[in-house]
Amino acid sequence: MRFSLLPVSRAIRTLLVGSAMTSLSVVAGSMSDAEFQQPPQYAKPLVWWHWMSGNVTEDGIAKDLAWMNRVGIGGVQNFDAHLMTPKIVDAPVQYMSDDWQQKFQFALTQAQQYDFEFGIAASPGWSETGGPWVAPKDGMKKISWSETYVTGGSTKPIKLAPPPQTTGVFQDYAQGTEMFQDDSHAKVHVPHYYEDIAVYAIPLSATPVEIKSVATSYGEPLSLALMQDGSYTTGAATVSGPHEALTITFDLGELRTLQSASFAMPIPGMFLPAAFAPVVQASADGKHFTDVADFVVETSVQKTVSFAPVQARYMRLVMRANPNGKFELPSSSAPGAAPLPGFKLPTGEPQASPVNLLEVAFYEQPRVHRFEDKAGFGIVEDYYPLSYQHNGEGVPANDIIDVTDALQADGTLAWTPIEGNWKILRVGYSLTGKENHPATPESTGLEVDKYDPIAVRNYIEYYLQSYAKASGSNKLGEGVKALLNDSIEVGPSNWTPAMFTEFKQRRGYDLRPWLPALTGVVVNNAQDSDKFLYDFRLTLAEMIADNHYGVISKVLDEYNMIHYSEALESGRPSLGDGMRMRRTADIPMAAMWSFDTNNKIGPAPQYWSDIREAASVAHIYGQNKVAAESLTAAASPWAFSPRDLQPMLDMEFALGVNRPIIHTSVHQPLDNGPGLSLFIFGQYFNRLETWAEFAKPWVTYISRNTYMLQQGRFYADVAYFYGEETPLTALHNDKPSQDVPRENGFDYVNADIIRDLLRVDNGQLVTPSGQRYKVLYLGGTSEYMSLSVLKKLAALVKDGATIIGHKPLASPSLQDDQAEFTALANALWSGNSGRGRVIEADDITTGLKKAGVKADFAYNAKRDDTELFFVHRHTDSEEIYFYTHRQNRNEPVTLRFAVSDKTPYHYNAVTGEITAVDYKQKRGVTEIKRELAPFESGYIVFASDERVSAKKPVKARTFASLDNNWTVTFQPGRGAPLEPVTMQAGNWANSNDERIKYFSGTATYQQTVELKQLPNGKSLVLDLGDVRELVEVSVNGKVVDTLWKAPYQIDVTDFLTLGNNTIALKVTNLWVNRLIGDAQPDTKDTFTFTTVPTYVPDAPLRESGLLGPVAILTK
Repeated sequence: MRFSLLPVSRAIRTLLVGSAMTSLSVVAGSMSDAEFQQPPQYAKPLVWWHWMSGNVTEDGIAKDLAWMNRVGIGGVQNFDAHLMTPKIVDAPVQYMSDDWQQKFQFALTQAQQYDFEFGIAASPGWSETGGPWVAPKDGMKKISWSETYVTGGSTKPIKLAPPPQTTGVFQDYAQGTEMFQDDSHAKVHVPHYYEDIAVYAIPLSATPVEIKSVATSYGEPLSLALMQDGSYTTGAATVSGPHEALTITFDLGELRTLQSASFAMPIPGMFLPAAFAPVVQASADGKHFTDVADFVVETSVQKTVSFAPVQARYMRLVMRANPNGKFELPSSSAPGAAPLPGFKLPTGEPQASPVNLLEVAFYEQPRVHRFEDKAGFGIVEDYYPLSYQHNGEGVPANDIIDVTDALQADGTLAWTPIEGNWKILRVGYSLTGKENHPATPESTGLEVDKYDPIAVRNYIEYYLQSYAKASGSNKLGEGVKALLNDSIEVGPSNWTPAMFTEFKQRRGYDLRPWLPALTGVVVNNAQDSDKFLYDFRLTLAEMIADNHYGVISKVLDEYNMIHYSEALESGRPSLGDGMRMRRTADIPMAAMWSFDTNNKIGPAPQYWSDIREAASVAHIYGQNKVAAESLTAAASPWAFSPRDLQPMLDMEFALGVNRPIIHTSVHQPLDNGPGLSLFIFGQYFNRLETWAEFAKPWVTYISRNTYMLQQGRFYADVAYFYGEETPLTALHNDKPSQDVPRENGFDYVNADIIRDLLRVDNGQLVTPSGQRYKVLYLGGTSEYMSLSVLKKLAALVKDGATIIGHKPLASPSLQDDQAEFTALANALWSGNSGRGRVIEADDITTGLKKAGVKADFAYNAKRDDTELFFVHRHTDSEEIYFYTHRQNRNEPVTLRFAVSDKTPYHYNAVTGEITAVDYKQKRGVTEIKRELAPFESGYIVFASDERVSAKKPVKARTFASLDNNWTVTFQPGRGAPLEPVTMQAGNWANSNDERIKYFSGTATYQQTVELKQLPNGKSLVLDLGDVRELVEVSVNGKVVDTLWKAPYQIDVTDFLTLGNNTIALKVTNLWVNRLIGDAQPDTKDTFTFTTVPTYVPDAPLRESGLLGPVAILTK
């Protein structure tokens, strides 16, 4: 029988999303010891299974899936990708061709034999939802505009220039190539689409300032004409040197009063840092310059900066180097990994860098500061620092005239301007040109408009129907059971045909009078314009969640398919809130890339938040399961063993994951190892890995953890509100959050959850799914807060809730009444709070102490840098605590749990053992002393029933020493000696014999041990000392088990006999040493096959082999 928290159905979650009145009771049963030791199918991890560039064979499919089943994998998520992978099979198959479909049907049939969950990505490639069947009208869109200046009183026809119709990211700046596309993706025809939106007549007090000349500090000429031709396709190009920043000085001819400026330059591309962080300076005399603004050439093609009025004749742009200009992979690279083939990535070191000024303009009137980013042409991590930069007055909204109806088919405007100077703003929309990637050329096309629910539905219906055809007799939902939205990498877009309707429904006021602010016009004043732009971005963020992710969830429900959904993952690649984006998914999903545990380097900061965010969605909306794209690596070819990966997975578990999905297990069409890879990305966890056939104990370890962490319900004391502007992955992109509780569980909550789901029950905050919290903490960017959230906080406190945090300053939204906001905030923080209370505190630890909330889990240790993380789940009869020790050393600790009146037991996910522990209970706290092993993790389970008899720990003693001479036989075909050799325990990489030094694979150590007596009533344990990396232990011809992490000890009591005993140790290392050996310049024979460079010749070799010492112990 399966016991776990019952996941909430999508139908019920839809009610949770749409109504605050829904009530839901979720039952948490009890766990099963038997299922912990032998985990059921639903607890087994999945893998991503990439088919690369049509290199697919049925033989490889059958072998891949059979191996996965042997080692305990529970299913696959299939991607069809193209990442500079060469042809390695005789006849590559094109995506969705008859041959491809035949192989896909074969894969489904094979997977069904093993009861696998078979899933697919949401598009060819991995991001996001696009393909060649997306019509241009349904592609991602951005606004574009033209400006025509006229003088009132004239009766001449006004001919309006058409806005740029270029497919690209800004005006007529064309979209660049994808980062990982090759020549096969060269475009014969670029799709185009354009529609007009509106036309406005805007009164002007001044036109852009004329620039008389331009000069550089290097003395070279620049074309002023190219910088002022109104086109972003041409510019003035030069180079900034590595040591002296280039300065470009613009002479305006006379002293002018300036308030804003615009500069346009090519952007580096998604995920790449800019080379420059320019500074804008002003001078009256050309000698003494003052800084007036700065920006980074990174997020949008053009940057408009506004500043306090300055008297200047000369304006200067100083091309200072970006201090954050080094490209950093999200994971640590392996020592000695070969450079990226074909790429020169930014190093951050001083170097000559190209400068290309596409457009430059200076203005005497204020412009919306950084409007390009605020309007969604680019994206920044936090918009609040860009808001309210100046108090500039703009054009009153009532003075802007909507003349859309006067636009004629030939582009003339049938409108006579009244007296004065006018700017006629013609606004339309065109395509961003973003395509799905990294896909094969035949499966690459436009990304669908994420804000258009009809276009999204049409896209996903077409896509699913193509898979329905490819599945043959296997119905969707039975053959293909799941679909995954990988993390979104589509970049910005800011328009959709129904934008006016969507905005009015969501924000409550009309977008039309404010639309000119999207082009930089200050409407009313700078603060009003910024507040409108906040509302505009919020509308885009809501639409991507509801009209893209929500629609996909709904369609998949109609097909009885499971929806896995990642969201932003890292930083802020698109506008959106990660919690809202995932709330309709059946299984919210996050990501964690690998990291260097040996050097105490933790996961990249954004992954802490990404996983916590996905876990919070599952806890609050009732899905229970939390998946993760797990162990993704970069530039670490075949560099990981299970012992390396265990602390990484444990970190995922500690942050809330309970369904790991290993990235990746690339399909191997041939049997030549190590084989194909996903370029430089992912794990290399496939059937050609050296330790592939010994992976089951490690996979079982994952399954045991997954099983335990799916039991019951997550226990938390704190609901953490992170604000309404910046998503968590951007808020903590540089370092993990420092203000989350360390000794109490917590969930993140967003504005939707506060407004729609939270209520008060007996002083605690509760959600319809049954999640409960003792306090609500105001963190993140909650110093600004919408009036609707503040009103709900007041209602919760009135009903008895406890809130910790500082009084919010203001609402960021134009729709809110600031006077009403201030009055309500003052009343709430002055003690007028009803039955609940508001606690003013600088941090959550202080706040919890004031609230009387005690630690749920705490520990004492002798060393200051000791670090443990925990997860607490509870069932009807148990309290389950997972802990993970984050140091690679032995150390004693005292663990304290806020549980009493139940008996604690220790559950070991490595061995499956369940043991009693010594403990003390006092004043509601259980105290357990434990000697932690390096990177130890495990469970303390508190139960009312007796599960095992208590056993006192026994000190091990040496019973027999083994001879240090072993007969060693090496796996053939890897360049090692063909005949058995006599060797002592030690590191193969230190051998003088290069055949052994560079060996990768499995070597069998064997010797015979004579036992003249056996201990009475004691266990015999074989202690191998240290092993790199795995060892299968056999005694007298019988396999005992495979050991994959320290301590390399195993009970062999039932296998040893009096007299002679043969001990055989199959020791397996990694591919790394053989790959380095094959890279040596004088190597004549090679023994490996890869499609990308792996290691440089002088890369450090990995420790390998049986390191010892070996002994038989008694316990």
